[in-house]
Amino acid sequence: MGLIIKDIENKEFSLSPPKFLSEEKVFSLEFSEDIIKIPYALQVEQTFSTDAFDVYLFVNSAVQENDIFRVYEGESEGIIGWLFSIQALLSTEHDYANDPHFLPCAFVAFQKLLQGDGFPTKTPIFKGEQLSILDFYNDNDCILLLGRNEINRIRDFQLKFYLPNLFKYGYRYKDKLDTESERMSKYYAELKKNIKLYKISEKLKNNTYIYDLFTYVLEENNVVHAFLSLYQVIEIIIFDIFKDGLGKCFENYSRVSENNCDRFFEIGEELTSITKEKPRIIKLFTNLGTECSNLQSLCNNLLNKMGFESGRNAASAIYAVRNNLVHSYRLFSIQEKEHLRDIVEEFIGVVVDILIAYKK
Repeated sequence: MGLIIKDIENKEFSLSPPKFLSEEKVFSLEFSEDIIKIPYALQVEQTFSTDAFDVYLFVNSAVQENDIFRVYEGESEGIIGWLFSIQALLSTEHDYANDPHFLPCAFVAFQKLLQGDGFPTKTPIFKGEQLSILDFYNDNDCILLLGRNEINRIRDFQLKFYLPNLFKYGYRYKDKLDTESERMSKYYAELKKNIKLYKISEKLKNNTYIYDLFTYVLEENNVVHAFLSLYQVIEIIIFDIFKDGLGKCFENYSRVSENNCDRFFEIGEELTSITKEKPRIIKLFTNLGTECSNLQSLCNNLLNKMGFESGRNAASAIYAVRNNLVHSYRLFSIQEKEHLRDIVEEFIGVVVDILIAYKK
């Protein structure tokens, strides 16, 4: 479905596919007996067909027009696309305004936005004046443009596998018009000229909760809910660790000779250990080797301020915050709940790293 527009009587019309008028450097779209012209700011490079690319919309409140990134995929070689603000299509003042690699892709992105392609768009009222692409899209919209040939060479490529990694840097997938993102990701500053995307672990790709979490849940303006929602990912993985450990205990039990009493007791102790949540969380963090010192420090600052026992490592610290939120929520003041915001931002990065690295 293409773009929609309203006339002055509020009647809706579908716009025709865009045509580029090179003499005027505008795109022309028609409806009823009217013609809409939308200017194109950048140097025109009509190198590629729109069929050679897929375009996805994101929002990110931290992005500026000069924030234009080449996109790479974690397990493949070579650039697979570009990630940039819609503002980069409206200005010639950024660093890529004359880039021979970016300009053909920018022209394709502009065309695909004007085609609609199922994107969530605004419906402006046409009063005869020239329109801008921002009459249909928001100024904090971001465009992920990927080459089809490039992603077809990636085994089992699906965008949803990369949504947690993109969210870590502040990019939230836009699947409806009112999608907003007030979050300013602390990790966004890590990006320079490139962004390398990593998919989540093969073991977790079928878990729909993970995609809902990074598409909808985390943007709700409730920091306690955000923390507990993130912690659910830890719950998902440590339950997987429990099932794996339980299977190994049963396997070991079946192999023990009848008279080996000591080994039976050892297996019993192993079984007792895997039923406890805290050791499984520590095992998860230890095995992944994820850098979590900032998370530990933030958690312990809150725990110490409230008079709770601090954690000896990041796993025990995050576990203690979770337990006290669940069992002693009444003791958290408004200021202490606000302290959770820094913890949540750090926790997002740790959880995403765990989702990518988890192997069992």
